[in-house]
Parts: sequence; C-alpha cells; structure tokens
Amino acid sequence: MGSGRFDNDTLDKYYSTARTFGSLGVEQVFKQRYIKSEFDPLNIRLRESRDSSDNPLSTPLVFALDVTGSMGGIAHEIASSGLGALMKGILTDKPVTDPHIMFMGIGDHRWDRSPIQVSQFEADMRIVSDLTNLYIEGGGGGNWTESYDMAWYFAANYISTDSFEKRGKKGYLFTFGDEGTPVGLSPNDIRRFFHSKQLMMNTSEISSDVYLSPVELLRQAHEQWEVFHIIISDTGYIRDNPNAVSQWKSLMGNRAIVLKDYTKLPEVVLATIALNEKSKTLNNIIAQSTCPDVLRVAFS
Repeated sequence: MGSGRFDNDTLDKYYSTARTFGSLGVEQVFKQRYIKSEFDPLNIRLRESRDSSDNPLSTPLVFALDVTGSMGGIAHEIASSGLGALMKGILTDKPVTDPHIMFMGIGDHRWDRSPIQVSQFEADMRIVSDLTNLYIEGGGGGNWTESYDMAWYFAANYISTDSFEKRGKKGYLFTFGDEGTPVGLSPNDIRRFFHSKQLMMNTSEISSDVYLSPVELLRQAHEQWEVFHIIISDTGYIRDNPNAVSQWKSLMGNRAIVLKDYTKLPEVVLATIALNEKSKTLNNIIAQSTCPDVLRVAFS
C-alpha cells in the first residue's frame, strides 16, 4: 500500500476538510463506535509499505495514538490541524523521502475491547479517512499505563517495507501518550489480539510460551524501526504520575521526548526526524521554530 501522493493540491484539499473538523467535536469527527474489521489486528496477516511510481523511495511512518479517555483530544487536534502541518513540513523540508503514513489507535489490553487498531499505509487523502475511522474507545484503566508496546509488537512482526528490505533504511514509529511505561505482553494477550498466522520479520523468533517484556518488545521493533515515544505532559494523568517521565527515560533514553504543549506535536515530530536524519542541527531547528521553548524542553 501507499500509492498516490500528498502534494500541494492535496494539502489544499486537506486544509479545507480540516477547517470542518476544527468546528466539530471529537465524537462528530470520529464517528466509529466500534473497531473497523479491517483495522483489527486479529484480521491482519500483514501490512505493507511498497515503492511505486508515485513514491519510488517510500519511507514508512507509523503514528500510534493513545485513544483512551484522556487522549481523544489529541486525535482531534491531529485531524483538525496537526496532520496538515506535519505533511507540509515533510514536503517542504524533506527530512525523509516519499512518506507512507499509518495510524494506530492504542488502548489498554487489560481493560479495553480494542486496545490496538491499525490502518493501512497511505500517501494521499486516504490518510485522513484512515485517521478519522479510528475508534476513540475512551477506555483505559486506573493503572498508570497503556499498551504502547502493542504497537512495537505489531511493527516488528506484521509489517513489511521496501524501505528496509530493499535499502536497509528503517521506518519511523512514534507512540504518543500521557501514561507510564507499558507492562509487556503474555502469550494469551498475543492470542487474543493478534492474527495467529503471524509472519515473524525479526531475526529472533520468540516462542509463544515466552512472556515478552517491554525491553524485549522494544528491541524487536528497533530492528526495523526508529522508535520514539512522545510523552504528552500537559494533561492531568502525567501530572498525577510523577514517576512516568523517569520510567520512560529509563526505558528509552533520549528517544522518550517530553512535549508540554500537544498542539505543537507536528513540530516536535518533524524535529525528531530531522535530528535523527542529521538533516538539521537542534540550534537550526530552534532558530527557525515558532515554539522554541517547547523544543528546548523536548530535546533537553
């Protein structure tokens, strides 16, 4: 997947659509009241990001959004303004080539009916449709964490990309949330939520009898993905859990990024990619930014 292309014409079309989203509430934009069958990992054998005439050097980008009770507003912000700003930045600055975008919805596998949802990879206005077809379950539990590691597991085992397989170039996987680090996945969790005919893409196939810790799941994902987690710090949950930031930093080091204003999410994502690609320095990014203080906190 990933045919078509986001260009200036489709950006103009997007902004017209996004103005409508901005005037509507979360439930009016995200109308799904249950998970779409095609987004359910139980039904997904493989997701693919492939080169095409439209996108000959495809770069897969996965954005996994926490869709629990405190975070529905983040998805709405991305739909109404963030996605357009992100695509404009990628098209203008070109930190990566030919972006293919996938959205995931992440919840809590111990409490929610649909703790992971996975769209296709798209490169045109279908991205918007995929985003707004996520089910904002609004669940989660009172346990200071969500199942961000389900995104790592899916990316390691159910995605195949020309970027990595042809060119040895890793894709980007971002998770976003306001809770602490995940707890790992048991064999039963995997059987309940993922397709049984999994295609193991990582080099070390894990026995179905082995509990997978967050450290192991992150290691698997890192084999083919540049993995980052953005900690949304301007919501109540993160403020009520003072250990969350230190937990993430312990798990991921400087790849756990603190964002104190979620409306600046596109700028932080673009800066993260540019720094990792070494296409810009942090000083250059801050000097050109409209939110320098946010970036200084994020990359301090």
